[in-house]
Amino acid sequence: MKVLRLGSRGTSVRRWQMFLTGQGLYTGVIDGDFGPATAAATRAFQERWKLRTDGIVGNQCYGQAML
Repeated sequence: MKVLRLGSRGTSVRRWQMFLTGQGLYTGVIDGDFGPATAAATRAFQERWKLRTDGIVGNQCYGQAML
């Protein structure tokens, strides 16, 4: 899976934003642009599940999201 971080764009980011919205962590526009709001919601997700809080969607985030 593609690593997502600030500046990432595209369908994978859009899907991640939809996931975060479903988790109640993201309330921004689902636009496929990984900006500050998406990064903040990602950090909140990471904090919730006691993952490394770096705002980057990598293997740990994807793994937790799939549970």
